Amino acid sequence: MNKKSYRVELSFLLAAAILWGGVYLLFNPIYDKRLYDGYCPELARAMTDDEKIHASLDQINKSAGVFVVDKESGALLKSSEIIGYNNGREILEKFPDCCSVEYLPRRDAKHLTGTYKDEEMSTAGLRKRGDYAGHVHVKYESAYHDKSGELRQAKIADSVLVTNCGKIYSAW
Repeated sequence: MNKKSYRVELSFLLAAAILWGGVYLLFNPIYDKRLYDGYCPELARAMTDDEKIHASLDQINKSAGVFVVDKESGALLKSSEIIGYNNGREILEKFPDCCSVEYLPRRDAKHLTGTYKDEEMSTAGLRKRGDYAGHVHVKYESAYHDKSGELRQAKIADSVLVTNCGKIYSAW
Protein backbone atom coordinates (compact mmCIF):
# COMPACT_ATOMS: atom_id res chain seq x y z
CA MET A 1 0.00 0.00 0.00
CA ASN A 2 1.49 3.32 -0.99
CA LYS A 3 1.45 6.42 1.18
CA LYS A 4 -1.05 8.24 -1.03
CA SER A 5 -3.78 5.57 -0.82
CA TYR A 6 -3.11 5.21 2.90
CA ARG A 7 -3.70 8.95 3.41
CA VAL A 8 -6.89 8.88 1.33
CA GLU A 9 -8.19 5.92 3.33
CA LEU A 10 -7.26 7.60 6.61
CA SER A 11 -8.89 10.88 5.51
CA PHE A 12 -12.03 8.98 4.54
CA LEU A 13 -12.19 7.21 7.91
CA LEU A 14 -11.62 10.47 9.79
CA ALA A 15 -14.34 12.26 7.79
CA ALA A 16 -16.75 9.35 8.39
CA ALA A 17 -16.03 9.39 12.14
CA ILE A 18 -16.60 13.15 12.35
CA LEU A 19 -19.84 12.85 10.34
CA TRP A 20 -21.05 9.94 12.52
CA GLY A 21 -20.20 11.88 15.69
CA GLY A 22 -22.12 14.93 14.44
CA VAL A 23 -25.17 12.84 13.55
CA TYR A 24 -25.01 11.12 16.94
CA LEU A 25 -24.89 14.45 18.81
CA LEU A 26 -27.68 15.87 16.66
CA PHE A 27 -30.05 13.06 17.61
CA ASN A 28 -28.67 12.37 21.10
CA PRO A 29 -27.89 15.72 22.71
CA ILE A 30 -25.63 15.65 25.70
CA TYR A 31 -27.76 16.16 28.80
CA ASP A 32 -26.67 17.13 32.25
CA LYS A 33 -27.15 13.82 34.07
CA ARG A 34 -28.24 15.69 37.21
CA LEU A 35 -31.43 16.78 35.41
CA TYR A 36 -32.80 13.24 35.72
CA ASP A 37 -32.72 13.57 39.52
CA GLY A 38 -34.46 16.96 39.63
CA TYR A 39 -31.52 19.37 39.42
CA CYS A 40 -32.51 22.94 38.43
CA PRO A 41 -29.61 24.77 36.73
CA GLU A 42 -31.14 28.19 37.53
CA LEU A 43 -31.06 27.43 41.27
CA ALA A 44 -27.96 25.21 41.19
CA ARG A 45 -29.91 22.62 43.21
CA ALA A 46 -33.13 20.60 43.16
CA MET A 47 -36.35 22.28 44.27
CA THR A 48 -38.12 21.09 47.41
CA ASP A 49 -41.69 19.81 47.21
CA ASP A 50 -42.88 22.99 48.96
CA GLU A 51 -41.16 25.13 46.32
CA LYS A 52 -42.77 23.08 43.54
CA ILE A 53 -46.19 23.52 45.17
CA HIS A 54 -45.72 27.29 45.57
CA ALA A 55 -44.55 27.69 41.97
CA SER A 56 -47.40 25.55 40.63
CA LEU A 57 -50.04 27.39 42.66
CA ASP A 58 -48.76 30.76 41.43
CA GLN A 59 -49.12 29.58 37.83
CA ILE A 60 -52.44 27.76 38.31
CA ASN A 61 -53.87 30.86 40.03
CA LYS A 62 -53.15 32.87 36.84
CA SER A 63 -54.13 30.08 34.43
CA ALA A 64 -57.24 29.89 32.31
CA GLY A 65 -57.02 26.11 32.01
CA VAL A 66 -58.01 24.70 35.40
CA PHE A 67 -60.98 22.47 36.25
CA VAL A 68 -63.56 24.51 38.19
CA VAL A 69 -67.01 23.50 39.48
CA ASP A 70 -69.61 25.22 41.63
CA LYS A 71 -69.25 23.97 45.21
CA GLU A 72 -72.98 23.34 45.73
CA SER A 73 -74.40 22.44 42.32
CA GLY A 74 -71.34 20.85 40.74
CA ALA A 75 -71.89 22.89 37.56
CA LEU A 76 -68.82 23.29 35.40
CA LEU A 77 -67.49 26.87 35.34
CA LYS A 78 -65.05 28.79 33.20
CA SER A 79 -61.83 29.43 35.07
CA SER A 80 -62.03 33.05 33.88
CA GLU A 81 -65.06 33.51 36.18
CA ILE A 82 -63.00 32.78 39.30
CA ILE A 83 -61.83 35.57 41.57
CA GLY A 84 -58.17 34.67 41.85
CA TYR A 85 -55.92 34.97 44.86
CA ASN A 86 -52.96 37.35 45.05
CA ASN A 87 -50.48 34.46 44.83
CA GLY A 88 -49.88 30.82 45.69
CA ARG A 89 -48.83 31.67 49.24
CA GLU A 90 -52.29 33.10 49.96
CA ILE A 91 -53.90 29.88 48.71
CA LEU A 92 -51.62 27.80 50.95
CA GLU A 93 -52.41 29.96 53.99
CA LYS A 94 -56.14 29.46 53.47
CA PHE A 95 -55.90 25.78 52.42
CA PRO A 96 -52.75 24.32 54.01
CA ASP A 97 -53.58 20.74 52.98
CA CYS A 98 -54.50 21.63 49.40
CA CYS A 99 -51.55 20.17 47.63
CA SER A 100 -49.20 17.25 47.24
CA VAL A 101 -46.36 16.16 44.97
CA GLU A 102 -46.31 12.67 43.49
CA TYR A 103 -43.54 11.07 41.46
CA LEU A 104 -44.63 8.65 38.76
CA PRO A 105 -42.43 6.45 36.57
CA ARG A 106 -45.15 6.67 33.90
CA ARG A 107 -47.70 9.33 33.02
CA ASP A 108 -51.20 9.03 31.69
CA ALA A 109 -51.41 9.59 27.94
CA LYS A 110 -55.18 9.33 27.49
CA HIS A 111 -55.26 12.91 26.16
CA LEU A 112 -53.21 11.81 23.14
CA THR A 113 -54.63 10.58 19.87
CA GLY A 114 -53.41 8.11 17.31
CA THR A 115 -50.78 5.50 18.11
CA TYR A 116 -50.42 6.36 21.81
CA LYS A 117 -54.12 6.74 22.66
CA ASP A 118 -55.14 4.96 25.87
CA GLU A 119 -51.54 4.11 26.74
CA GLU A 120 -49.17 5.34 29.37
CA MET A 121 -45.87 6.97 28.57
CA SER A 122 -42.65 6.76 30.52
CA THR A 123 -41.54 9.94 32.31
CA ALA A 124 -37.87 8.99 31.77
CA GLY A 125 -37.48 11.10 28.61
CA LEU A 126 -39.03 14.10 30.33
CA ARG A 127 -36.82 13.61 33.39
CA LYS A 128 -33.71 13.37 31.20
CA ARG A 129 -34.44 16.87 29.84
CA GLY A 130 -35.48 18.34 33.20
CA ASP A 131 -39.13 18.51 32.16
CA TYR A 132 -40.47 16.24 34.92
CA ALA A 133 -39.91 16.68 38.64
CA GLY A 134 -43.26 15.28 39.72
CA HIS A 135 -47.01 15.79 39.49
CA VAL A 136 -48.39 18.55 41.71
CA HIS A 137 -51.99 17.85 42.73
CA VAL A 138 -54.05 20.80 43.98
CA LYS A 139 -57.55 21.15 45.43
CA TYR A 140 -58.84 24.39 46.89
CA GLU A 141 -61.78 26.78 46.77
CA SER A 142 -62.22 30.24 45.35
CA ALA A 143 -65.01 32.76 45.09
CA TYR A 144 -66.82 33.72 41.89
CA HIS A 145 -69.88 35.77 40.89
CA ASP A 146 -72.72 33.79 39.31
CA LYS A 147 -74.90 35.19 36.50
CA SER A 148 -77.10 37.04 38.99
CA GLY A 149 -74.05 38.66 40.57
CA GLU A 150 -74.27 36.59 43.77
CA LEU A 151 -70.96 35.66 45.36
CA ARG A 152 -70.54 31.86 45.42
CA GLN A 153 -67.79 29.31 46.13
CA ALA A 154 -66.17 27.09 43.54
CA LYS A 155 -63.93 24.03 43.85
CA ILE A 156 -60.70 24.06 41.88
CA ALA A 157 -58.83 20.84 41.18
CA ASP A 158 -55.84 20.27 38.97
CA SER A 159 -52.89 17.93 38.50
CA VAL A 160 -49.92 19.31 36.62
CA LEU A 161 -46.50 18.06 35.59
CA VAL A 162 -43.86 20.37 37.01
CA THR A 163 -40.36 20.86 35.59
CA ASN A 164 -37.17 20.82 37.64
CA CYS A 165 -37.26 24.63 37.87
CA GLY A 166 -40.93 24.87 38.88
CA LYS A 167 -42.64 25.60 35.56
CA ILE A 168 -45.80 23.75 34.60
CA TYR A 169 -44.81 21.43 31.76
CA SER A 170 -46.69 21.78 28.51
CA ALA A 171 -45.84 19.74 25.44
CA TRP A 172 -47.56 22.29 23.24
